[in-house]
Amino acid sequence: MKNRAAKQYEGLIGAALSDKGRIAAAVVGWEKQNGRSFPWRADRTPYRVLISEVLLKRTTSTAAARAFIEFSKKYPDMRSLALASQGALEGIISKVGLQAQRSKALLEMSSHICERLNGEIPQAYDRLMEIPGIGSYTAAAVMSFGFGTPAAVVDSNVTRVFSRAFNGKGGVLPLSVVTAIANGVLPQVSHVEFNYGLLDIGAIVCRYGRPECAQCPLCSLCNYAGARTYP
Repeated sequence: MKNRAAKQYEGLIGAALSDKGRIAAAVVGWEKQNGRSFPWRADRTPYRVLISEVLLKRTTSTAAARAFIEFSKKYPDMRSLALASQGALEGIISKVGLQAQRSKALLEMSSHICERLNGEIPQAYDRLMEIPGIGSYTAAAVMSFGFGTPAAVVDSNVTRVFSRAFNGKGGVLPLSVVTAIANGVLPQVSHVEFNYGLLDIGAIVCRYGRPECAQCPLCSLCNYAGARTYP
């Protein structure tokens, strides 16, 4: 909370964290009943999580799922991926678009990991961030979903959920503030369900247009829904 944005929203962050137990329980409970099903969630490994995140960028989950199944069969591990040709990768990734960009990123990523990390995806956040093509969101996703290490996964969906819940119609909260809230309310044991829950709530309930507030597990805590006003 050292930066200006976090300092400005310090009261809001504190109020949100005071409800962290209720928030975590509501999200985890909802996810267990309503969570979406994707092939990369059924059999999670750091490699499969990493590949899925590359395929999911700027496309739909349905399209990514189609490409992921074929991709993971042909390239089941990092070393097989590093030996692939860009043309072969583009043929599979064309299902989701941006195939040249994604293929190049995957090859750079796999080459770095095989040449410098002996083919092993690192578990530490800082080391993940050193790999070409991996940003803060992907690093956290690999840690939580792939390694089972608690890490808050924050994307546009999560930002929208927390901005509406804690800032109401005051607009989108700065990423640093959303990240502070997400890290503060993240449960250590059920972090996978919690992270998936926030992503799913943002995608199918707290949508950009016409959110289904009555279906949201955070409705009773939500500023946007009119149930509560945070500082």
